[in-house]
Amino acid sequence: ELAMKIHFNIESLPMIAKSNRSILRNDINMTDLTFERAVTDAREMSSDRILSNRSISHARHVILELFHLAIQTEADVLLCAGWFDPDCYDSSIVEKAKQLLDQGQSIHGIAENTNPDILADSPFAKMLADPKNTNSSLSVVDPKKIAGGFLHFTLAGDNAYRFEEDHKLATALLSFNRPTTVSILKDEFDFFKSSSTQLSDVAPSKKS
Repeated sequence: ELAMKIHFNIESLPMIAKSNRSILRNDINMTDLTFERAVTDAREMSSDRILSNRSISHARHVILELFHLAIQTEADVLLCAGWFDPDCYDSSIVEKAKQLLDQGQSIHGIAENTNPDILADSPFAKMLADPKNTNSSLSVVDPKKIAGGFLHFTLAGDNAYRFEEDHKLATALLSFNRPTTVSILKDEFDFFKSSSTQLSDVAPSKKS
């Protein structure tokens, strides 16, 4: 019931409601460089504009900007994802994440349990699960057991988010100043966390 209630609230937000899709129309024709500049500008201005990303390269840039914001504002980061595929969570994001951890902030991630070799296949996941990092954690959840489905999103502090609409295409909505949306997604993260199992990189992952 809790999961369904939270999902209903998310679906009722302007960021998701199909009746408000017109606010995103101009983003479709952006070049990659124009998109990256728009995202960086939004972060620098703490804009409440809702942008849409439409590719893995866009997703990577948005997540980098969220980590950049977290470092600047000394904020924690929460992530829900498939398995932190290195095609998106590449070395540049790993380095930003390490910088945030070294600064004293926390990073907590939840992944789907669909990749049994996540610690071997994803350097980002391996970093989160490293017991030497006392301010990070990695948990896995069975998406089939989540009422309403498992959502993919990234939160930086209390105001900034990226919410993935299509996992395969990596299309998502994002903003750097939507505290109400972030508050709802934090509740969602807490619910997923309560249904998850924490991983620890205590031994190398073995291929079956």
